[in-house]
Formats: sequence, C-alpha cells, structure tokens
Amino acid sequence: MSDIGFLVGRTVVAVHNGSRIVFELGDKPAPALYADVGTHTYRDKNGLDRVIASAVGNAVADASTLDGTLLLSFADGSLLRCEPDPNYEAWEVVGGSPQYLVVCQPGGEVAVWDSSHVATTAEAQEIAERLKELFGWDVQVREITDDGGIIVEPRVPKDTSVEAHDD
Repeated sequence: MSDIGFLVGRTVVAVHNGSRIVFELGDKPAPALYADVGTHTYRDKNGLDRVIASAVGNAVADASTLDGTLLLSFADGSLLRCEPDPNYEAWEVVGGSPQYLVVCQPGGEVAVWDSSHVATTAEAQEIAERLKELFGWDVQVREITDDGGIIVEPRVPKDTSVEAHDD
C-alpha cells in the first residue's frame, strides 16, 4: 500500500488558498484530513491545466508518492502532480490513519509519521536534546502520550532554592 493509500475513495470537500486540498473538515480550526501542495499541476482527463479548486467534489481513485512525487488520480480522470523540490518540503498529507503525517522532504525523500510507534523514553529524550541543538530550547520530556506524542516542558534549573531575608 502507498504511504497515502488512505486517500483513495476520499472526496475533496474544499480547496483553500489554491494549495490546501481538504478531504475532511473535522471540528477543529485546521481540517481533520488535508494535503498541502507547493508547486503543482492539476490537469483534467484531456490533459488541460485546471485550477485545483475544480477538484472539489471529486474522489481520489489512486494515490502515489513514488520517488517523492505526489500523484493523485481522480475518479473523473483528472490528475494532480506535485514534484519534489531540492530545497523545500514540496507537499504534506496531514491527518491520515495510521499515517498521520506524510511529508516530501527537500530532495524527494518521503518521511512518514504514524501512530503505530510510541517513542521510548530514550527516543523522547533524544528528541528533546535535538530541540536544544537545533533551536536552543532547554526542555525536558514531560510525557509520552498513548498515541506517540511527546510533550516537552522547559527544564527547571536544579538549584531553585530561595533564601529568606529578614528586613
């Protein structure tokens, strides 16, 4: 199965800003299931370029991420294609199951985060250390959630004692 095979059978319910393809609205401000695409082409069954908004109401017939290229074939014969970018994340699919985040990284490698793996304490600590290395954040792991989320909090200095002064 493709990393984004869960999109097959899903219908486009909205397109926002010409680059966010919404498959499920959900009850939060961000859609429950969507794809953000960068530079892309959307062509009808005759190969003519169309605006992506014309995909609304169309169901995904096939989905692929071969070599980092996002391909969504629709039931009406239209095709969305988003090639990888050498410098930027070209596209992402958010909210799927069990893959809740699929991203085309710079250069075309596809990264998948799914709910089948819950981080160990050591893995969570490694992520906290990486946050400090990348962003300078001095954080510690507060919790590893049941679905694999890692919650961090600011590290509290070990010596936090306060001396009382009589004035």
